[in-house]
This record gives sequence, structure tokens and C-alpha cells, in this order.
Amino acid sequence: MMSGSRHRAMGELLEQLLVRYGGPEHIDSDPLQMILPFTHPEDKEVVAFLAASLSFGNVKAILGGIEAALKPLGSRPSERLKSWGQGDALAAAKGFQYRWIHDLDLGGLYVALGETLRTEGSLEALFGQGIAKEDETILGGASALVHGLRSRLPVVSQGRRGGRFLLADPDGAGASKRLHMFLRWMIRTEAPDLGLWRCASPRQLLMPLDTHVARISRYIGLTKRVQVDRRTVLEVTASLRRIRPEDPTRYDFAIARLGILGQCPHQREEHRCAPCDLFAVCTL
Repeated sequence: MMSGSRHRAMGELLEQLLVRYGGPEHIDSDPLQMILPFTHPEDKEVVAFLAASLSFGNVKAILGGIEAALKPLGSRPSERLKSWGQGDALAAAKGFQYRWIHDLDLGGLYVALGETLRTEGSLEALFGQGIAKEDETILGGASALVHGLRSRLPVVSQGRRGGRFLLADPDGAGASKRLHMFLRWMIRTEAPDLGLWRCASPRQLLMPLDTHVARISRYIGLTKRVQVDRRTVLEVTASLRRIRPEDPTRYDFAIARLGILGQCPHQREEHRCAPCDLFAVCTL
């Protein structure tokens, strides 16, 4: 466990990193850019869920996959999803493919989202069925959201690999990076996040742990674990809570930029590493 002085030093360095990489000039390397053009909160919510669900692979491919998934939804995605019957939703997704996600997987998600909007009013309402303000983390709400959506998938989409991947189970051993990123967007109120939901607090969020963030977290002593899984998510988040108790995911976007923009090598290179804001606490 880090000492108090190391936590303070780490916090100061992470704040410097946030200044360097946390601004809007880096939004073009993040799927958040696909959500910002929508003005209605109910549209941003469903667009954000679709964008996060498809956020795997390289940035260029991700943005192409999201664009293709959003195209049938027009300028008011929430209204269109609510208006579609099952046949309409499946037809709208016809021909879609992004890696192992096929049209039946995306169409099934359209159906589940539309049914949720019609019955619950919003994704936040479904999420809120599993969380209370006093809960330590958002895991209960995450479980309610994913399992609620899974229960609304049409029969033709159930049991498919792509469908399971889009709605990965937060109760399992995996890191659930895309889901935790979506929840960060929804719950944090500071830029670049959207702050649309009020049923949970930023202090309850868990780190969206992809390979970049997991690797850098290990380099700077937030965890010793090599596996990118749920246990590591909890450990990294716990370390960050000791630095920022009310906002443990504050530095996620900035840390991720180091990896996504190729600024953090896998082997120590003095000329590349020395200018990094985290150099003083890096053990690479």
C-alpha cells in the first residue's frame, strides 16, 4: 500500500497529466466525439450506450463501427428506437458487421434499448433499480442495467457471441471496461464526461480498465496485478480512491491518452519517458 506522502505526490502528478491530456483537444481519439453532436439528453444516453458497446479495436475502426450503428437511428435515436417494433429494429440493422458483431447482435440491442425506453423511460431508470446512494460502487446498478437489457433481447439474438459481448456481464470475472466507461460518461459531471445521470455519485464509479490503463496503472503502482479483470479494476479503483475519494475515475481519460496516443512505451526509453508527467512514480 502506498504511503500518504506517495499518494499526495501521485495526486499532484496525475493532476499535471490531466492538464496535458484531459482537454477537448484530445476528444478526437475517443468515442465521446460521436455523442456530442446530439442535443437531447435522452438521445445522448442511448447513443453513448451504443458507442461504448462498440468501443473495442483501434480508434479509426471503432469510430467507423459506431457511425454505421448510428446511421439508421437518424437525428433522434431515442424516438426512433421507441417507435420500432422488433421487425423494424432487426431490419434496420441488416448488413451491419463490426468484427464479430453482426446484424442480429446490433438489431437485438436496438430491440432491447427500445423496449427499455418504452417501459422504463430511460436507461438510467433501469440502472437505478439496482443501486442506492449508500452503495460503495455502481456494480448493483450495472448488473440491473445489463441483465435488464439482456432480458429484452429477441429470441433470434439470444445466446449469440456478439450479443453476449455487447452486453458483457458485470457480475463475472471480466473488467467490463466498456460498461464502466459508459457509466463514467453518464455519472461524472466534469469534462469530458456528460453528467446526465443523478441516481449515482462519481465516488461509486469503477475504473474502465483497458490494456492501456491497466498497464500504466501497474507501472505507477496502482496495482501489481497483470490480469485485466474485475479484481484488478477493484484494486486500481481502491488506489485511486485514496487519492481522490469522491472521484476515483477522474484521471481515466488522461491516463488512457498516454497509451492510445503512443506516449507510453512498453519498455523504458529515457528520451521518451523522461518528459512524462508520471516519470517520477513510474517503475517501468
